[in-house]
Amino acid sequence: MWRALEPRPGRPDRVAVVKVLSNTVAPPGSWQRARFLAAADANRRVHHPHVVAMLESGDDGDVAYLAREYVEGVNLLRLISRSPPVFDSPALVAALGHRLADALHAGHSATAEDGAPLGLAHGELALSSVLVASDGTPKLTDFAALRLGERPAEPRRAGKLGYMAPEQLQGRPADHRADLFSLGLLLVELLAGRPLMWDGALALEDLADTVVAVSAERGDLPAPFTALLLRMTALAPAARPESAAEAARSLGSLGSLGRPRGRLIRLEEALAAAIERPSVLPPPRRTVAPAEAKTLDGETMDEKPLLDETENEPGAVLEQIAVEGDEPLTIQGEDETVNGR
Repeated sequence: MWRALEPRPGRPDRVAVVKVLSNTVAPPGSWQRARFLAAADANRRVHHPHVVAMLESGDDGDVAYLAREYVEGVNLLRLISRSPPVFDSPALVAALGHRLADALHAGHSATAEDGAPLGLAHGELALSSVLVASDGTPKLTDFAALRLGERPAEPRRAGKLGYMAPEQLQGRPADHRADLFSLGLLLVELLAGRPLMWDGALALEDLADTVVAVSAERGDLPAPFTALLLRMTALAPAARPESAAEAARSLGSLGSLGRPRGRLIRLEEALAAAIERPSVLPPPRRTVAPAEAKTLDGETMDEKPLLDETENEPGAVLEQIAVEGDEPLTIQGEDETVNGR
């Protein structure tokens, strides 16, 4: 995966993230390639200020590719480790949850060109799939193109370990309510100030007790917020909120909680300031580009460090390439990722 510069005569050049799958990594007809292209196509149809924009995708037979909006900043997995803690107020967590639930609703209600509902769900919501831009704007990335009510076609269960709803873990058909389960877990982690997986494996049957324990540990979480989190993380899909829109409304009503001395807490301002705080996590792993990797113009690039799968650090070094020409860019391996993946 690379950061690319697209020249646009008469308009400002556009920076994008380009991801390429070669035939070696995902040959034509493989479920990996089909899922990659389906996810890219789904993301192109989701339009929301808190969703990373998909710019282009395709398959020329030699490589499958996508280009999406570049977001310079960090993901929530990194932001949760900042010191002092970022989410010191339930109102901030509720405000972020409101924006993410609204973004999920945009994906769930996305339509095809003919106006027919696509029936999409994210399917892989996690701390690492929420980016925070340098101005503090949260953006949801990587809708996974799950069809509501359908069993995943690939021979692995879709979802992020530690965030998967019971129906996903059991390989049963999952719908948009699986996203609400994952969002509920994510919000509990923000309130706890750490990923729940850091505490060891979390048994689903103990999840309700964990939510209550986090609420008690904080001591400032209003009862309606705790009740909403218990609903969102209910093991039975029918017990969760009916839709992401309903969850967004409920979280929005909680956004005024915890304002110190009546002062309005602006989420984006708080997140932008938090990006500059030190992290208690170890330095991110770095990878390097293959020595013979080429630009789309066919010129050999020097080895450059790539970002690891956890974040976009401001000022990180990535190779800029022009997204034009006939020579496809090939990248060997599957783990060279940016933008929080």
